[in-house]
Amino acid sequence: MITALGGPSDFVETPEKYLAKANFIMDVYPLKKGYVTAMKTREIGLLLVAMGGGRTKPDQKLDLSVGMTNFCQLGDYVDENTPLCTVHAKNEAMYNMVKDELGRLITIEDKSKGTGKTVYETIRE
Repeated sequence: MITALGGPSDFVETPEKYLAKANFIMDVYPLKKGYVTAMKTREIGLLLVAMGGGRTKPDQKLDLSVGMTNFCQLGDYVDENTPLCTVHAKNEAMYNMVKDELGRLITIEDKSKGTGKTVYETIRE
């Protein structure tokens, strides 16, 4: 699909060849160990916008170097060795802001609630 839209054919295999690298890349660890039981995904998306990786106006330029990778999933066990995600930020101040917000937006509990249904509903004709 990327190639069909005019992009390079090896983008998926080697994105580092085409995307700028963030100045500050660091993992975010939970404040306590346990299981990921909930995430405020809309707010996490807005956090990415605040970093510059999304638009609030159509004419804004995206900063493709910022974002979050290796994100934890519902049901995952996280601790001081297993991060919530990796943050790619412009600077340490932005990283600290994202780290603090993620601590508020991701719920960690002592017991797992499972992962829930992966497929919510199947629609057939």
